[in-house]
Amino acid sequence: MSSTLAAIDDAELAALVARGRTGRGIGGTHAVLEVAGSLVFAKAVPVSEPELLVRETRSTANLFGLPPTCQYNVGSPGFNVWRELATHERTTAWVLDGDEVAFPLLYHWRLLPGSSYEVQPEHADVAAVVASFGGDGSVERRLAAVAASRWSLLLFLEHVPWNLEDWLGRELCGDAAAVDGAVELVGQRLLPAVRSMNERGVFHFDSHLRNVLTDGSDVRISDFGLATSPTFDLSAAERAFLDAHLLHDPAYTISRVVNHLVTALSGVVDPTAPDYAARNAYIRRCAAGEEPAALPASAAAFVGRFAPLVVVMNDFSWELFADGPPPPFPVDEVAAAAGAVGLLDDLSTVRRNGSEGA
Repeated sequence: MSSTLAAIDDAELAALVARGRTGRGIGGTHAVLEVAGSLVFAKAVPVSEPELLVRETRSTANLFGLPPTCQYNVGSPGFNVWRELATHERTTAWVLDGDEVAFPLLYHWRLLPGSSYEVQPEHADVAAVVASFGGDGSVERRLAAVAASRWSLLLFLEHVPWNLEDWLGRELCGDAAAVDGAVELVGQRLLPAVRSMNERGVFHFDSHLRNVLTDGSDVRISDFGLATSPTFDLSAAERAFLDAHLLHDPAYTISRVVNHLVTALSGVVDPTAPDYAARNAYIRRCAAGEEPAALPASAAAFVGRFAPLVVVMNDFSWELFADGPPPPFPVDEVAAAAGAVGLLDDLSTVRRNGSEGA
């Protein structure tokens, strides 16, 4: 597939992506293409002028001097398109070397003229976005530069049929065996994949269930628009921020899974119009020792085990989505809860391997 895509000229490749476009998001537009009889997922990411100027070196520096809190997936303008590419190249190498399977292959990439930028609802009110990151002017400069972009980075990736959120939505409506299988997939495939990713020196910061793909038997972690690594050209502030967030990815991923299970299965929340306060209160009761009522046994065991950690993450998220600058990450509380639920034996493995990279 890589050689087939590499042989297509720029004009034909751009036309192929344009014909297949199926959606858009904060990180760019995307399409599902048919190439040589196989499906390929394509993503077009806007490339700002400062990013274009470093295309030869593909610098992973924080080119706009953004505050590290832009790592949070709350209207972040993103840091640097070359970080996303570098992460896909690294995870693809892991898969090709036989070390990992939980990431989609990057078949090909191409830098092409033409902007893929479209204003997203999260960025429509620039002043509000800037205010949400503490009024930092670099956020406004980054948003303006992306809006003015004249080039796009095209990523061509292995196609995986479903995102985990949609797949779970279907499976959790099934019988007990379907629910058990879904919970097992999360526990046996997703959580180890997230930890392994961190141990190898990649930190996602946006590992919600729509950024995890599945074929129903395994998972693929994708969409590295906010990914970072100690091997990137990080500022001192970014390194300190990353050091404080070594448990963010697993804690965040688990919180999204538990929230989804409670919303879908507990009966205390209407899945079509979820009451987040009621959901969080239910999880808080579970953390205090109450049995997860109405949940099938496998889901109840998962929720009951991780509820203390999810309470901490949900409280943080509640503040994060409130008006005003991001709150400090509850480092000690997350570490204590993670230890209590047996998430990690200690931080030393992630800290050591994250610092070395992979």
